[in-house]
Amino acid sequence: MHVHVGADHVLPSTKVRDLGIFIDSDVTMRTSHVTRTVSGCFAVLRQLRSIRRSVPISVFQTLVVALVLPRLDYGNALAGLPAF
Repeated sequence: MHVHVGADHVLPSTKVRDLGIFIDSDVTMRTSHVTRTVSGCFAVLRQLRSIRRSVPISVFQTLVVALVLPRLDYGNALAGLPAF
């Protein structure tokens, strides 16, 4: 199904990205955003694994918190923004 905008034909998308958040066509973040967030967190954890034995456990825990939690909290922070 095409949407007409002026003289242009626009194809609807099943998902969009706005401020780094992926929103599905049913206006949820269930599939695409969750999948990408989990994938990004695991990528960071895989990178951190290479230095696990080289740093003290407290430093390693701080790195995990500092690099993984912001990725998880970003969507929650945007959900609380006021609508303009």
